[in-house]
Amino acid sequence: MPAYVAEINRRKLYLEHACPSMFAFCVQRFHMSEAIAVKRIRGGRAATRFPCVLGMIGRGELHLSGLQLLAAHLTEDNHKEVLRRARHRSMREIEKLIAEIAPKPDVPSLIRALPRKKTELPLPIQTIQEEVPAPRSAGPSSAPLKPRTRPVSLSPRRYKLQVTIGEETKDKLAELQALLSHQIPDGVPAEIFDRALDALLGDAKKKKAAISDKTRRKQNTGETRGRVIPAHVRREVFKREHNQYEAELEYGAGFMERRRQSGSSRARSG
Repeated sequence: MPAYVAEINRRKLYLEHACPSMFAFCVQRFHMSEAIAVKRIRGGRAATRFPCVLGMIGRGELHLSGLQLLAAHLTEDNHKEVLRRARHRSMREIEKLIAEIAPKPDVPSLIRALPRKKTELPLPIQTIQEEVPAPRSAGPSSAPLKPRTRPVSLSPRRYKLQVTIGEETKDKLAELQALLSHQIPDGVPAEIFDRALDALLGDAKKKKAAISDKTRRKQNTGETRGRVIPAHVRREVFKREHNQYEAELEYGAGFMERRRQSGSSRARSG
């Protein structure tokens, strides 16, 4: 598809169908959604500039969603190296690659009241948009939510996170800013959240360790029967299933199946 779009766009064949632009041609003649049309057009234009991407897409080394993100950052000087690093990468990995080659500055801390709709109860709601340091360890994320809640890469090891909080949470934040003013003079929410996550994570790990220890004691005393699957095996299986599920949501089941078949073929030939 990118090759056809690239050729139609290059030769302006859409004019023969009484369409003023390639976008109108894709939407009106092929009944694409606006988002899909933009993705195809950007991919086609990138293929015109750098024909090597057609082979990568054909071999399943690069998907159109990733190419759309990369297109604006590819140049004659960097396209070979950037495309090499983008091979077989997920959307999130490509976002990190772009954050590295085209870093953005940290977003400013902002707390403001959201406008109330007429049907809403008169409860004050606050929103906070904040830069968040990269987590110490990255695990699998949940499927994308609406509105989008996962951190967005700005630059290497810097992320933007946007959330909505209630009045009580805003008051807790203000109280912590006051109590920690000698340690965090500017009261930067990102630093406070990082400390709060450290404390919560430490507490959760202690509780998890205690539960695991109780389970082991029961096993040693013979109180459990049957085959016991170690915890690390269960975690690894869950992580693998979750990653496959999330990838199929983002790239489609067909694309992921081709990737798995390609990987199996390479393993057998090796």
